[in-house]
Amino acid sequence: MGSYRPVLLVGVLLVLAIAGGGAASAKTIRVPADKPTIQAAIDAAVAGDVVVVAQGTYKENLDFKGKAITVRSTSPTNATVRDNTIIDGDRKGSVVTFKSGEKLSSRLSGFTITDGDGRTGGESPYLLLYVPYHGGGIYCISSSPTVTDNRIAGNWADFGGGVYCEDSSPELTSNVVVANAATWGGGVYCLRSSPTLTYNEIRANTATQQGGGVYCNRSSPTLAVNTIWYNDADDDGGGVHCYFQSSPTLTNNHISGNTTGASGGGVYCYDSSSPTLRSNTITGNQAVYGGGGVECNKQSSATVANNIISANTVSNGYGGGVSCYDHASPALINNTIARNSANLGGGGVSCAHGSSPVLKNNIVALNIQGGGLYVYTGADPCDPAVSYSDFYNNTDGDYVNLPPQTGKHGNISQNPRFASPADGDYHERSKGGRLNPKTIAWVKDTVHSPCIDKGAPSSAFGKEPTPNGGRINMGAYGNTSEASKAAPTVAAAAVALSATAEATGSGACQITLSLSAPASAQVSVLNLAGRAVAALPRRDLPEGLSTLLWDGRSTGGTQAPAGRYLIRVSARTEGGVQTSALATVMLR
Repeated sequence: MGSYRPVLLVGVLLVLAIAGGGAASAKTIRVPADKPTIQAAIDAAVAGDVVVVAQGTYKENLDFKGKAITVRSTSPTNATVRDNTIIDGDRKGSVVTFKSGEKLSSRLSGFTITDGDGRTGGESPYLLLYVPYHGGGIYCISSSPTVTDNRIAGNWADFGGGVYCEDSSPELTSNVVVANAATWGGGVYCLRSSPTLTYNEIRANTATQQGGGVYCNRSSPTLAVNTIWYNDADDDGGGVHCYFQSSPTLTNNHISGNTTGASGGGVYCYDSSSPTLRSNTITGNQAVYGGGGVECNKQSSATVANNIISANTVSNGYGGGVSCYDHASPALINNTIARNSANLGGGGVSCAHGSSPVLKNNIVALNIQGGGLYVYTGADPCDPAVSYSDFYNNTDGDYVNLPPQTGKHGNISQNPRFASPADGDYHERSKGGRLNPKTIAWVKDTVHSPCIDKGAPSSAFGKEPTPNGGRINMGAYGNTSEASKAAPTVAAAAVALSATAEATGSGACQITLSLSAPASAQVSVLNLAGRAVAALPRRDLPEGLSTLLWDGRSTGGTQAPAGRYLIRVSARTEGGVQTSALATVMLR
């Protein structure tokens, strides 16, 4: 034991010395003060080093070479510094390349990345063989770097004008991806990848084929709190294109003003893709053939929940808000689909060629052209399932080529009483309180939306603020912290009711009712044996006197025989108080 303790102490000291030496070796390399180029600084750096680049323009094509280092501007979160610290690819390939297994510890931050052409594969030695270009701005293959606070602009490639990801899971945060161009994926292209994109602005990118903003192929990216707007694709998917078994998750994004020459102005889902779209605002997008807001096509099974889908248009097709086509089976749950337009049908939602969407807890209202829900009547019939939804005041009809669903499966057709749809505020007015998104304050209204506490009883409602009525609201804010509150409980007041009946000369009967409060009244006519003879439709009556007329005919339409009849009146107030009264009349 005596000889063991000194040896152990020496070993511990040696480990501490090595660890201290490693920490001390991490250094900052400044460009151009220490190294003339960024690539020279990367080449000299070791794991943990930081390369700090002064403002200026650097005509370079960078390769991180697998190093766990940070390359940044002098102030990455300062937009002025970012815009004036420029890495210019000079159309000689991708501006920045990650191809050596980089992890999240490889960081790029605070630059303008521009003028790349994605020539990662080099030129083909054979004149007749074209090598596609990938990742004009940033190219990731089998790598997962961290890319933050950059402006990725004015780049071009066949795949991924701004960013290209293949077998990669990078984190892209707080970048501006703008004015890039590609054949597929003008802004971002994902192949067998799962990148995370948060707080990015993806704007004014173009694709001559598909995916103006973002293109997903066999990929499952996570997109949260991004602004994806004014992108364009000549073919499908102006904003986001999901292709071939892709399962992206889109949450709390603002997807607006995107355009396509075909289908899916905002989001396009195709070929067994199953994206999840939750709590997004999808507004003002345009398509030619289908799905101004969202198109689900070819056996795609998207989950579309708690979204505002508004003011989207289709100029020569179907589904201004949502289009379901070719055996698609999306679940549309708790969305507000309003003020959309499609010239051939389905201003709100269209269903064609064997599609079987499930619509539950939605508000489909005020759509401008094509009806609320349109069902194509040609070959391969559709089978939409609609429950606990409000279809109201849709131009060309709430239901087109489908029997009206109002009164069935919890569906209603009443004014949802949006706060201010013209301003994009689709919170439901409430006597109990609704959120004003401009002031972030709760306000109380003098009117109350019929969509509050009217969703499916089986749906969860625990995220709604109290009082929540113990039931989910219809529409985009159902079971969220922004759900409008239940009406305050008011003690039910008693109601007095009296009734008289008098025969007229034409074999009919005039019934006079007196109510001490407004109520919903039902009048039944019985013979003296107590059997029902006729019933008048239920009527909402004001306080005071009201006069109703029984034409003297039975339910079957034949004249009731002469004799004495009982007139039974039941009334129910809004507070739930019920009362009844009887009168008699002699028909001659």
